[in-house]
Amino acid sequence: MEALLERGQRFGTLSVEQLAEAAGISRGTFYLHFQDKGELVARLMSHIAQEIIDSGGTWFGDAAAARPDDLREALVGMVHTFKKHQAILSAVADLAPSDEKVGAIYRELVERLCAQSRRSLAAVRRKGLSRAGATDHMADTMCTMIVDHCIREVGGLDRAGLNRLARTLGYLGVSAVFADPA
Repeated sequence: MEALLERGQRFGTLSVEQLAEAAGISRGTFYLHFQDKGELVARLMSHIAQEIIDSGGTWFGDAAAARPDDLREALVGMVHTFKKHQAILSAVADLAPSDEKVGAIYRELVERLCAQSRRSLAAVRRKGLSRAGATDHMADTMCTMIVDHCIREVGGLDRAGLNRLARTLGYLGVSAVFADPA
């Protein structure tokens, strides 16, 4: 699916036959594994969400040990993961407002990332290192803004542009989450 989307195929016009052919399987084999292409997208987005979380390194994996540099590094990893999966993420985001199933899949992606961000922020708060205004609502807002911005912007960026974006997001994230050093 990602390969077809990267070559310019539109998600809405992708058929099961095209997907099966591109995967080198029969249509029947496709249906042994997936009820329809919506289920394929749901599973693919679940894997992508996990890959984005995994790319968050210490920030998402062990937030109790996280420092500002860990949040910066998490955003570098996340930006590059968004770039890697830009075709499918962009297609899903584009269809979300008009397709109820795809919209639910997109909202699930954002909610998973927001929930992980809230957990990481809670760990920083417990250590007494957060800004007073670093609330769950702020974590959700920042996370949603980052997801939306990455989906819209990473497609046209080269490696240097991705790194600039990651540094900018890192600056914003650290400034919003961590209190200034005493």
